[in-house]
Amino acid sequence: MLSKTEALFRRQLERGLFPGGQLVVHAQGERLLNLALGIARGLRPREGEKVPVTEATAFQVMSASKPVVAFSVAVLEDRGLLDVERPVSHYIPQFKREDKGEITVLDILTHRSGVLVPRLWNSPEIWPDWERVHEEIWRSRPRYRRGTLAYHPLEYGWILGELVRRVSGLWIDEFLDEIVPPQLQLLRLRVDHDAAARMARTYWLGPKRYRLGREEVAARFEEIYNAPSTLTSLVPGASMA
Repeated sequence: MLSKTEALFRRQLERGLFPGGQLVVHAQGERLLNLALGIARGLRPREGEKVPVTEATAFQVMSASKPVVAFSVAVLEDRGLLDVERPVSHYIPQFKREDKGEITVLDILTHRSGVLVPRLWNSPEIWPDWERVHEEIWRSRPRYRRGTLAYHPLEYGWILGELVRRVSGLWIDEFLDEIVPPQLQLLRLRVDHDAAARMARTYWLGPKRYRLGREEVAARFEEIYNAPSTLTSLVPGASMA
């Protein structure tokens, strides 16, 4: 089975589905497969020399952090500290502004709040300022009616991350350090500048034009998600490494 998995991984690389990556399989404490293939940087001509992927290369896995954020909320609910059926504004009074008072925590968890803030998507330079980011969210009117399924690419993590902070008194990455055993703490929600400089670049290999929530996202994707301010900021729903 692993030989087929490895062969598929190599074929996908050869077909250009991704420029480089790692594939590691562990079972019962034994490492059964450990591949590092392709390039981490240098896919675009302007980037200069190609840098190969190694076992130590860190990748931004982006929205894979959303289940981690949801887990944090689930732990708080299990402890009796919050109720996902309650409005977000019960825990964060500022959230009720601009007709958002009835939106529940569960609406955010299921991407049904209608709260999308595209001007934040395109402004990574302000992401280091947690308070400014959230002020943008508080003063935003929902783009869709509550209950409408509309993916929250960044809003999900920012809103729920602030919820965790209000309820637990800890930043969400600090809260995860508290609830996740040390041996499982393999991923980070933000990195320092030195680590960011060594990370693999994130590339857009999809169609040249792609719209999300009526907004074009493909054109500046690589610029935004490789920006130092993106990699070093706390963006809980889209920046795990």
